Amino acid sequence: IWVNLNAQINVTNNQSAANLVDILVGQGVITLNPVLVCPEVANGKFELAPLGTTNLGIDSGIILTSGTAAGVAGANVGAGPSQDNNAPGDPQLDAVLQSLPGFANVSTLDRCVLEFDFVPAGDTVKFDYVFGSSEYLGFSCTVFNDIFGFFISGPGIAGVQNIAVIPGTNIPIMVNST
Repeated sequence: IWVNLNAQINVTNNQSAANLVDILVGQGVITLNPVLVCPEVANGKFELAPLGTTNLGIDSGIILTSGTAAGVAGANVGAGPSQDNNAPGDPQLDAVLQSLPGFANVSTLDRCVLEFDFVPAGDTVKFDYVFGSSEYLGFSCTVFNDIFGFFISGPGIAGVQNIAVIPGTNIPIMVNST
């Protein structure tokens, strides 16, 4: 018996900072100074495959991962062997993590960071993101804790704010968020 199968998304890893920013922002936004601090295998772009479907809520975008971007397209049915990207951790995420009870001495690993400046045409910006982790099944309630930060600063914002939080709270987006 032959069965035709289609991938849900197509992933192309190893994108430039400028290309990732161009994919991320829409019309009416001026972008400057894109910087990518991320291994080549850990970043990429994705789009819905022909005849593919996902429950992501978005059909194209960028991938920044602590593992491999190409691995995002495949099935993940458990906390199997690690696909770490082997980059060092990130000081901003360390500060977020270490501010939480039980994580005072825990540091991050496997960073993948995209930074850029932007000037919107209006007074509002919107970013849609999806957080996922292979650590949910095998590492929940442990010190192994994938974490996501979306840091923003600028006029009208006090300091640098992490806006990647559970809505209505100040709880950061991570495996152990409750």
